Amino acid sequence: PASDVICPMYWSPPMILGLASGGPTDSVCGERNSNGSLRSYWDLFWSNAPEHRRLQGGFVWEWADGALKVPLEPSGKRMRPDQFHLGGEFGYGGSFGSGSGEADAHFVVDGIVFPDRTPHPGFQEFKRLQQPIEFVLHAVKQRPAGNIQEIAVVVRNRYVFRTLDHLELRWRSRNARGVEDLIAGPSKAVLGVVPQGKSIVKLQVPLPPQHLRNCGQWLLVEARLVEGTQLLPPNFVVAEATFTICKPLVAIPSQRSSEHVVCAGSAAPVRSLQLPGVAICSSTAAEGETVVIAPGYRARICGGSLDSLSAREGPVLLGPMAFRHNFFRAATDNDRCGIDFFVPWAVRVPFVTGILQLTGNLSFSKIWRHAGLDRLQPIVNSCLWGNSPGGPSLTVAEQYVVGTSSKVGAGGRALFRTETVYTFGPAEVSIAVRVEALSPIMRMATLPRIGCTFVAAPRLSVLEWLGCGPGESYPDRKAAADWAMHRGSVDDQHVDYVVPTENGGKADVHWAALTNPEPPHHGLLLRYLCHDEAPDDEQPGDMPADRRPAGTEGAQLNISRWLVNELDAARYRHELPVRDVLRPVQVHIDTAHAGIGGVGEGGAKLWATASQFLISPKESPWTYTVLLRPINADTWGSAI
Repeated sequence: PASDVICPMYWSPPMILGLASGGPTDSVCGERNSNGSLRSYWDLFWSNAPEHRRLQGGFVWEWADGALKVPLEPSGKRMRPDQFHLGGEFGYGGSFGSGSGEADAHFVVDGIVFPDRTPHPGFQEFKRLQQPIEFVLHAVKQRPAGNIQEIAVVVRNRYVFRTLDHLELRWRSRNARGVEDLIAGPSKAVLGVVPQGKSIVKLQVPLPPQHLRNCGQWLLVEARLVEGTQLLPPNFVVAEATFTICKPLVAIPSQRSSEHVVCAGSAAPVRSLQLPGVAICSSTAAEGETVVIAPGYRARICGGSLDSLSAREGPVLLGPMAFRHNFFRAATDNDRCGIDFFVPWAVRVPFVTGILQLTGNLSFSKIWRHAGLDRLQPIVNSCLWGNSPGGPSLTVAEQYVVGTSSKVGAGGRALFRTETVYTFGPAEVSIAVRVEALSPIMRMATLPRIGCTFVAAPRLSVLEWLGCGPGESYPDRKAAADWAMHRGSVDDQHVDYVVPTENGGKADVHWAALTNPEPPHHGLLLRYLCHDEAPDDEQPGDMPADRRPAGTEGAQLNISRWLVNELDAARYRHELPVRDVLRPVQVHIDTAHAGIGGVGEGGAKLWATASQFLISPKESPWTYTVLLRPINADTWGSAI
């Protein structure tokens, strides 16, 4: 038999490359609500290289989550929620009693839109990668006068048979405070661009105010429909892009070039006030705590860890238990998948778990839990106070051991060794971290995360950040999340998946600010620095796992009102703790966070994560720094 089309399902980009060089057209199927590594696929599909011309793809399984609301008894009448399974919430395989698809479980909740057809973040990733126009920043030139930038952008028509006459362009600039200005548009600048042709559009963009120029500026372009169609309304955004046209200055230089480190830090739009005096420490031996009183804040140290942080003349911003290291995440659908998911009884057979792990067929979630990453407890080995040029310092050495059923931490295996150095300056607290993985976890294919968690006050409900956004993004799914300054509410960052999971992440974050929307707008600025060597960029051919996922250029930020173990334990979203209570804000800052997966390795492992987006424990240690600075209306916001 012969075929003009070869269409293997769930093949990874490296598998496709091997076929493309010696066969006819290839079709690819992506799947699940994770949608990691889509950019690797589309780099190949859009490529004009001769060896890639055979490839086409983007065929997705599947469109919508297979979750349902099922009544307890059939009825043709309008029914109350209590007359449905799960109280009228969405369920999946096994949710509706015996014989309702227990073996499928949540594996059928695998669309790129929710059951009500609202888009997943993965939908936005597909839309961006498939958009029929490519925008490329061609040139940025500042006029001698100094207040205007001349920008040139290449607009490439990807349509094969259609011009761009049905579209109009709109251009906006955004400064580091989130203020946007319309630069041009609606514009017919792309009229007459022939199929597969291109045009260069030139713009004049005013620079931001002088006091914000060091903090960055971004150009946003949208191609919108002039007239509606049968499916799409007028002004529908067909294609879009965001470009950094004025790079933020490096916050703290390193010995390496800022282009070769993970994150040299970016200047944030904060006003530095002259704060006379230095940080002063006072200890209370009976309670085992130390209080640091500085011109700009008040910090409480207990048990070798930051317990609370307050504005000097204001409210508590962090605490209690304000800071802790974190090495576990709520399992994603792909984390849960493995032979143990489909054949759960198999792991109860002696030696089978070890064999499945060695052969790569045990789920990441099972591996992490078996090792004890979900129940780690710190044991303080030493606390040493000293003086540094930046102010009083505290060096804390800890081991993170697996908690046991007896006294917490007693007799457990040590999986990580950490060194945390707190430096208390006049206006901010510096937390420098070094993490080392220990021998019991060296055989793991990947760790879920390497990072820390801060517990912020409930009323710090406005989030601003410099990083990928505004939607959810992860190391292997960030093509639709533009790197710029973004703003939103804390609660809006949660993505309400049918099955609760790790969600709402922001990739490549340099700084983030949490503020109270009520005057005087007290809040906290967190800045991330990492002078480790930067990982290589993402490659369609994949690469071995390294210290950090490919393409990492900042921290992975996650903001949530739920604890990791609450998200991990819930089988349905309505099982999460009550939502109408203002709970503390969990702020996760990770120097390394594993990809969410879904790249596939054929039908046998369609949940796989590309190796280049894994975190190899063999590549430890990891080092990074987080800077904490209280802010208010005088130092942040409209006053800047």
